[in-house]
Amino acid sequence: MKLEHITVFGSGVLGAQIAFQTAFHGYTVVLYDIADDLLAKANEKFDQFGKIYQQDMNASVADIEATLARITYTTDLARSVADADLTIEAIPENIQLKKDFYMKLGKLAPEKTIFCTNSSTLLPSQFAAETGRPAKFLALHFANQIWKYNTAEIMGHPGTDPAVFETVVEFAKSIGMVPIMVKKETPGYVLNSMLTPFLNAGMQLWTKGIADPQTIDKTWMLGTGSPIGPMAFYDIIGITTPYNIYKLQVEHGKQEDQAVLDKLKTDFIDQNKLGLSTGEGFYTYPNPAYQKPDFLKAPPADLSKVSIKKVVVAGSGVLGYQIAVQTAFHGFDVTVYDINDEVLNKAKGKFTALTDAYKHDLNATWQQLDATATRLSYSSDLADALNDADLLIEAVPETLAIKQDFWEKASAAAPAKTIFVSNSSTLLPSQLAPFTNRPEHFINLHFANHIHIRNTAEIMGHAATDPAVYEQIVEFAKAIGMMPIELHKEQSGYVLDSLLIPLLISGMGLWASDVADPATIDKTWMIATGALFGPMAILDKNGMNTNYNVVKAIPGELTQHIAEKMKTELIDKGKLGEVSGEGFYTYPNPAYEQNDFLK
Repeated sequence: MKLEHITVFGSGVLGAQIAFQTAFHGYTVVLYDIADDLLAKANEKFDQFGKIYQQDMNASVADIEATLARITYTTDLARSVADADLTIEAIPENIQLKKDFYMKLGKLAPEKTIFCTNSSTLLPSQFAAETGRPAKFLALHFANQIWKYNTAEIMGHPGTDPAVFETVVEFAKSIGMVPIMVKKETPGYVLNSMLTPFLNAGMQLWTKGIADPQTIDKTWMLGTGSPIGPMAFYDIIGITTPYNIYKLQVEHGKQEDQAVLDKLKTDFIDQNKLGLSTGEGFYTYPNPAYQKPDFLKAPPADLSKVSIKKVVVAGSGVLGYQIAVQTAFHGFDVTVYDINDEVLNKAKGKFTALTDAYKHDLNATWQQLDATATRLSYSSDLADALNDADLLIEAVPETLAIKQDFWEKASAAAPAKTIFVSNSSTLLPSQLAPFTNRPEHFINLHFANHIHIRNTAEIMGHAATDPAVYEQIVEFAKAIGMMPIELHKEQSGYVLDSLLIPLLISGMGLWASDVADPATIDKTWMIATGALFGPMAILDKNGMNTNYNVVKAIPGELTQHIAEKMKTELIDKGKLGEVSGEGFYTYPNPAYEQNDFLK
């Protein structure tokens, strides 16, 4: 079916954008709304869009004039659909309102007309019957700023004609969108299924006083290479949107969200700090802090507060050895300890690969790397390694029993001056400190993989941690080139994993439930957030065994289903991610790194 005449119902934020984007790509567009003053406001928006498209899309003045000439306006519903080949409904998100609207529309539109809804929360099956043509009805969902975040999520219901679905896919492509084909109905489609738990995790970190907004965003941006964090994303969406969502959840009995609702109202809604639209939210606009060149720059250390000279890193695995090299690279004498010489020799074999990365990513010189090598020593004797140590960083396997055994032995061997630090990713400092003889000198210092470029150092004390020790570890983190991420309270998962795990679980849930394939999931996330890769690529980088262990430990029907599918379709087939050459993608040169992946 050839589409020429498109009708858009609703001239609000997204309706106006959809109409303009469609007309810009050559279609004849009718924009319908219930009142002339609403249409007049849309006309004003089109003037703004014209300027944006000239700047962002390299559109000419002639292109904009032709676009505007293709758009007509009406408050007459019958007239709006007289010639319509396809309609896109973007009226308010109210189920009864949509049902009433489609009952009228179905009687007025020609038989040929395909009906699409831009609903963001309602499923097409909830009001397909009211359209009078369920086979020609489906969801076509756009994101705000569609010229920039150009995903079009296409979701049918069980009665949607596959040929109609394919027609809408081709239409989406024709107006410059990347079609996101949702295989089965799911609340939130693909994007919001991931975005909602991710943003909620950021909101919880802030409202619970775990970390401030900038710290939350810095952690995410450095840890994943994303251009914005969750709190900046809230500003772009507008603070009113999460406020209304949390308000609705509280009204439906989720009383634990009352604290979030109260804080949003007091700190933002009552002060008209609604985000980008009002010039202030979590950041001030224009020129918010997260867009400034120094936002992600590690601050200089106050070395007068750092008495640390000799460092011991216990555990020479992936992260342990990276911590040791990073610390030695920045001028500290480091002893790498592990249980035997065979394990240590394997660690030494990683040095060349790491130094190549430092040369490539940090422009490190041979002189710097040679000096790094001379500062590194190795020992399988814990007492000997700890002799005169100022700081001990533990990176042994993430098992409580192993860590207990290690800290009890380290407590017996270490000098009284030695500060104890754990790189544990799941165990809280209050769980580990009792295994030591110096809880006041015990703290967690958590690093991300590839720490020379993902240079976050999450610092989390416990109730007994000496504030002076906390402060010294903050300065030490700066001294080894890290961005210190200061947590104000103990938090399982720190900041990074508190944000990352909900995203990864939601991405895996979409895959395991056969809602969307891995590439579609990642495309959606990358376009919507500007990230370098999506959750499925992150899972490949983590390694499938690690992912499996994390998911398996989370109770729930969905997580157990995910774990089982991971085992049978990936792990049992040796598809362990980047490390094995295949996971959700094949390596080297995975699809998400190709230039045409997001086209």
